[in-house]
Amino acid sequence: MKYHIIVLSCLLWIKLTECFQWDNSVSDSSVYANNSGSAIIKFRYSYGAEDRSSVNITCGIWNTDQTKIIPMVTKIGNQPAQRRSGVTGDVLGNNAALYTESTQPTVIGLRLSNIAKTFPTQYRCDASFTKADGVADSVLSERVILNVLERPKFTNCLQNIQSKETVAGNSLDITCKVSGNPTPNLKCSLLAFDREILNTFPKKNSGRNLEEDEPGMPSNITASFSNLPKEARFVRCFASQTFTGTNTLERRFTILHTPFPPKNFRQENSPDRTSITVSWLPLTDDEWGGAKDGYRVAYYMVGQDPRLNLTTKELGHQPSEFGQDANVYVSRKVGEKDVEFYFYTIKGLNPQRPYQVYLYAQNRYGKGDDSIRFSMTPGDNPNAMESRNPESDSKLAEIIGGVIGGTIVLVLIVILVVWLCRRPSAPKKSKYPTSYVEDAVDYPPQQPQQNLYAGVNNSKQRNGSSNHSDIMSNGDGYPMRGMNSYETSEKAYV
Repeated sequence: MKYHIIVLSCLLWIKLTECFQWDNSVSDSSVYANNSGSAIIKFRYSYGAEDRSSVNITCGIWNTDQTKIIPMVTKIGNQPAQRRSGVTGDVLGNNAALYTESTQPTVIGLRLSNIAKTFPTQYRCDASFTKADGVADSVLSERVILNVLERPKFTNCLQNIQSKETVAGNSLDITCKVSGNPTPNLKCSLLAFDREILNTFPKKNSGRNLEEDEPGMPSNITASFSNLPKEARFVRCFASQTFTGTNTLERRFTILHTPFPPKNFRQENSPDRTSITVSWLPLTDDEWGGAKDGYRVAYYMVGQDPRLNLTTKELGHQPSEFGQDANVYVSRKVGEKDVEFYFYTIKGLNPQRPYQVYLYAQNRYGKGDDSIRFSMTPGDNPNAMESRNPESDSKLAEIIGGVIGGTIVLVLIVILVVWLCRRPSAPKKSKYPTSYVEDAVDYPPQQPQQNLYAGVNNSKQRNGSSNHSDIMSNGDGYPMRGMNSYETSEKAYV
């Protein structure tokens, strides 16, 4: 209010069209600095029509409790600005120095160094001067806020779940506190043992889990993850702030549960017609669920009631415990990794009779889920039933496709060659009309008619009339072909 009254009074003076003022549009209202870093607190001002020699400027820490400035820098009249020392309340000491700009003489301020979180956060300047009418007045600048940046730091986070053991289906309570300046955003995620996100707190407005790069909320977290799935293993809390960066804290806990179903279960080549050999990918420690008892292979003849005819063989959790029917495990490529598989042979089966076979694991917490069930026949080629390797299938498809494509191209080439070979040639140009081309003969003029039929069957000639009416003349002495009994006879021309 005081500032507005001063400005209004200046405008009322005819000769004083301008007053001393602080250029708040240029000054930075907020300054950010790293802990142990440096920063510049500066103020820009402009003179009015007042006597400049009467302008006294004082800048320093703004004491919000006493609403006054603790002087640290002063400029008296036309004299150069200087740093004051020994002033009560000046807690910065050598960590604050005078700041001026040679190119901008109307800039004054402080250069801070070795900044700490304990530094005062508000700074201000005051200008007092005598107006032309001899009345003393003053103008306060706007406050500049010093923000000492602090990286996100976990102060009390996830301490209650470190090495904690719980049972699948229970709830997991978490508490996480984080500090930093500005206040960082915080989120916590429940992760599976393969680091897949299972749940997050907080969530999106739509109720969905936050993604890895999405910020959380600017507060501490006290939450509970309910109905824990068997694969849950980690809680990860992520704190982030635009100015100060990110920080991550992760804690592991243990879920006690029944084993996962064995993976990659399939039939292998059997040693004889009364045996079935199976293989599977061993369970990991996380998949066992905190305890290991052993695998169970179960089978029954197709068509029989499994409740009455199911046979179960108890195995250990590694091949050395399987007994004499176990094979040494072998290494196979799964994706890009070489993985060891377990083998076991079921003996004494009925040959040429299909069996339903499956596998499961068991521990102190109970029976695990069954593997995929297969119908297997002793002595059969298991390739028709095994789960194929996608890479092998791809290569096989390429080979089959190449063979089919090559065959199609070869057939098309053969058809084209045959067509070209059997294509009729163009007819030769003849001097005779088309109706005479087939049997036309050059006959000598004035030749007796009997010579025309020399060598022809005499019986056929005697049966014909003496004038040979079935032989037509074209009017110029040459015979024409007609429809007669000589059409199919042998012809001899002289």
